Amino acid sequence: MSNHSIHSGVAEFTFANQIPNACQIIATSLIAIATVAIIHCVYNLYFHPLSSYPGPPLWCALRLPYVIRAVQGRLVYDMLDLHKRYGPVVRVAPNELSLAYEGVWDDVLGGTYDNELPRWKPFYRVQPNQKQMIFTAPPDEHSKMRRALSYGFSDRGIREMESRMGRMLSKMLCRLADVCDQDRTKPTANKQSEATSGVVDLTKWCNFMTFDMIGELAFGESFECLEKLTGIIGLLGFYPKFQDLLLNVFGGVICRRMDFHQKHSRAAIERRAMKPDRKDLLTEPLKQTQMQAEPEAWDDLAMNAGVLVVAGSETTATTLTAVLFFLLTNKEAHERLVTEVRNAFANEDEISIASVNKLEYLLACLNETMRILPAVPVGLPRMVPKGGRIMNGKLVPEDTIVAGWHWALYHNDTFFQRPFEFHPERFLGEEQFASDARDLLQPFHIGRRACIGRSLAYAEMRLALARMIFKLDMEITDESRNWIEQLGGYNFWYKPPLYVQVTERCTGA
Repeated sequence: MSNHSIHSGVAEFTFANQIPNACQIIATSLIAIATVAIIHCVYNLYFHPLSSYPGPPLWCALRLPYVIRAVQGRLVYDMLDLHKRYGPVVRVAPNELSLAYEGVWDDVLGGTYDNELPRWKPFYRVQPNQKQMIFTAPPDEHSKMRRALSYGFSDRGIREMESRMGRMLSKMLCRLADVCDQDRTKPTANKQSEATSGVVDLTKWCNFMTFDMIGELAFGESFECLEKLTGIIGLLGFYPKFQDLLLNVFGGVICRRMDFHQKHSRAAIERRAMKPDRKDLLTEPLKQTQMQAEPEAWDDLAMNAGVLVVAGSETTATTLTAVLFFLLTNKEAHERLVTEVRNAFANEDEISIASVNKLEYLLACLNETMRILPAVPVGLPRMVPKGGRIMNGKLVPEDTIVAGWHWALYHNDTFFQRPFEFHPERFLGEEQFASDARDLLQPFHIGRRACIGRSLAYAEMRLALARMIFKLDMEITDESRNWIEQLGGYNFWYKPPLYVQVTERCTGA
């Protein structure tokens, strides 16, 4: 036998013996992983500090079901079903509780920095070594940031910006009129009263308007937002090792996109600084930044201004789009609001921040919309500090993630009568809704970290809705009547197109 044959036989024999060894190693590894997973699940179900809290067993054992439903955009809806089945405090993951009871906001958000639960920081992380934003800054720094912004968001500051807000609304309404001109109705007998109409996607138009408006009030221009990216990365905070891996592998792409956003914001801030007499949201923050010698102060201002623009535009657009949907699918409510608005004003120029305050039904429509479709539907996670915290009469152990989920709270019939129906009159003191827990409705949150833009958001929404109702006749198309059923609940809502037939109203002016 040749040496070649001998060597070939030895190689074949060695390879054949290696196959069972490799299979054995894989099988042993799989058994070990399965054993660890089973031990982990058994611990979470029976020995974890939260094991006494009710919840679906699979969710209590593993975080994975929670994450899957969140990625699908269905977790928002699941929370209501879970509370109906398990009660006011539900274990929705091995180390997380969802809370749904009156007083939940006091327990979670508190009235002071000392009482509030700290934010669960991994959820808000969007890039390595990220600086503190106004949402996540510690108390002293947050207080300083808020004071700097307070003037721009005050009633006086909003009144000083009213003319800019009015111009942005006029721009949107004029562009809608241009769309109408492209689809003229048949001529009427009276040529002077001829109206024009067209089908428009109000989801896009509301986003355009609010983004341009908040950009104008902050920078004098708009820029690219990143809310979808930050939401995905934030969700991975539940898996810190995988989040770190993702940021290490794709960190270059993420950081380049964030750097582009930051550089664009920084350039806009510097251009805005060249207009010292301009009154807007950044008037006071710019003065303080210019007095500081640190170059990083400009980056901090750009980052926080960018965050405010994203938060202030997306949430307002969602509420405006939703209120139009609810009105156009509820004939009586729509007719009542049309009557209120058009009887209150003889012409569009009379509509102002001061004058819309007398429109009680319009405000009720906005509040009811924020109940049915809160702009931020999710529960923003907080962490129970050392020593634990009493919640709903029971001590919740430290290091537990807790959250109150807006959509689930506001659709719970324990707190609101006929919760899935649009009834603005529930905010007008009508007896049939007297038992509603209206104090539970806190879409802007409470406490020291409550949304600083609440007054501005209400001013924008009141002005926009009043002027649209006054100037336009609108009718929803059949294809958009199920608009609300197509929503996906993430950090913000995924909103499908809302197609509406729009006719420019002839006021005789």
